[in-house]
Order: sequence, then structure tokens, then C-alpha cells
Amino acid sequence: MKRGHSVTVVTKHFGELAPRENLHGVEVLRVRAADFKGLRSLSALPGMLARSFSLSDGCDILHAHIPYPSAFIACLVGRARRLPYVVTSQGSELLDYPEEKPLRLLKPLTGVVLRRAEHVHVISQALRESVLRNFGVPQERVSVIPNGVDLEAFNPRRRRKLWDERVVLSVSRLTPKNGLEHLIRAMKLVLEKQDCRLVIAGEGELRQRLEALVSRLGIESQVSFTGWVRYEDIPELLASSDVFARPSITEGLGTAFLEAMACGPVVGTKVSGIVDIVRHMHNGILVAPGDVEGIADAILRLLEDDTLRSELVANGLRFVRSYSWDEIAVRYEEMYRKVLEG
Repeated sequence: MKRGHSVTVVTKHFGELAPRENLHGVEVLRVRAADFKGLRSLSALPGMLARSFSLSDGCDILHAHIPYPSAFIACLVGRARRLPYVVTSQGSELLDYPEEKPLRLLKPLTGVVLRRAEHVHVISQALRESVLRNFGVPQERVSVIPNGVDLEAFNPRRRRKLWDERVVLSVSRLTPKNGLEHLIRAMKLVLEKQDCRLVIAGEGELRQRLEALVSRLGIESQVSFTGWVRYEDIPELLASSDVFARPSITEGLGTAFLEAMACGPVVGTKVSGIVDIVRHMHNGILVAPGDVEGIADAILRLLEDDTLRSELVANGLRFVRSYSWDEIAVRYEEMYRKVLEG
């Protein structure tokens, strides 16, 4: 919008949000969906298709921000209106996430809409390789543009003391792919040497299991589950913590790591997506996925070695500046121009 373009968004209705509103000049239309996991996208598809078709008259390009159902809709509207469409993948439908098994059934259709798209945009090199290998999209029609970070919101200046002790923070959906069980087991080892607290911000289907694990390990007094947190509150949580840790089993890009890196030191795992942005002992510490002792050692190093901590934080801040949304917006615009000229 700042660069002079007109944008309309069609999406599913969520929570108490308005069916229609204007957000900083962007018209947002939300289609009612069934409030039942697994049926939300399917139930919203007819309404999103109808809205998208009616709004597409006069537009230049369609951009689907996830293969299902958005790319299916963009493919149908694009063919009917003779409009080019771009598909963005954030990862879940391309990588083998444990909680996304049903999406594998759509692989043949996903391949069709990706190959018919004028361009496919992915957020990491790992996802680019998946698109090329698994879906047969020509490499000249695939671009890697990462997600961005709002550097005004995510910065160390927001730091204020929210806890009485030092804090290891994980901002994460409580799902298998994020490896939180390993983090909790690692904290048992950390607490034997350091007086600190683990704060897990987020919600998900593993909450009861993770709380039970904390109880079995006898560390209830030093582990806090915040539940769902508003996105607007996350910058202050990150800036107020001492270490960010998320030992993911798999990751599309790990935008949470970029946001955390803008605020302080990070611990991640050596998996595709994270290794695109976290460089071991340069702007963070990487360990093998599932390595409980390695996670504990990394956290302890950042809590105990102020020199190392300062070095990683400084390098992280320099690195993350190239991920500002202003920079990313220019790259999106270049992608659109390439598609329209083609």
C-alpha cells in the first residue's frame, strides 16, 4: 500500500473479528467457516471462491498465500478471468509435519495448481528444494523471499522486567514439530545448575501432555505456560527474556527465530529452515534435533557466558536488518513485475 498499490484480502473468518474491515487501507473480507478443525478450509472454500471471483474484476494479479485452499481458488479464478496467479508456501503442505498428514492426500492436486501458477514463492531454500523435487515446478518459476520482521516492534529497547528470575522463553504452537518435550527435559538439566524459569507462550493440542511431563519431572515451580498470547504482546515477551529456545523437529523458515534474534540470543536446531537464518556460534547456537543435553548446554552457555552472549546478540541484530518488511516489500513488488511482464 505504501508503494502505491491497491490490495484486497479474502480469508476465513476467525474468532470475533469483523466480517469486513479496512486495515490501514487494505480491504479485508472474512468468509464464515465451520468452527471445527479439519473442516474450516473446506467449508469456507465456496464463499471464498465466490468473493474472490467477484472482486477479481479489474485486478492485475492474484496471490494465494497457501496452497490449500487459496491456490485452488486462485487457479479457478485465474483461469476464468485470464489472470496470472502466484502461490506462496509457508511450509506445512510441503514438509512432512506430523500434524499435517491430511494435506498429503491433496499432493496430486497441489502439484497441479503449483505447476499452473505463473510463479511460486517460498520462504526458505528448504521449501524451494521441496517444490522442485516433489511437485515438478520449473526452477525459473520459483523465488525465495523470506518472511519479514517489524524492527520497530521487535527490538531490545522494549525490555522491562516481567519476571523475578532469568527466563528461557519459547514462543510456539504446542505441536509435535516444535520439539517442546525436548526443551522441557533440557530445562530439568539446566535447573540443576542455574536458577531460572522456562516460559512457554502458545497454545496447542500437546498442552496437557507437556504439563504432565513438567509435573513428572518435578519442575512445576519453574515452568510457566501462558496459553495463547496476542501477537502484539510477543515483542515485549521476547525483549524481556534472557534466551529464546525452540528445538524444532522441522521448520519452514522459523519467523519466530528472526523476531527473537531482533531482541536477544537464540537456541535452535540444525534443521532445514532454521539453518537458513541461524548460523552456529555467529548469531545463535544450533544443536541436533532431539538432543536434550545439547539443548541444555546451549542454554547454560548463554546464561553463563556474557561475552559470548553479547557477541551473538550483536551479530543477530546486524543479520536481521536485511529481513525488515520494507526490504521484503520491494522483493514482492519485483516478483509481481516479473510475473506481469512474463
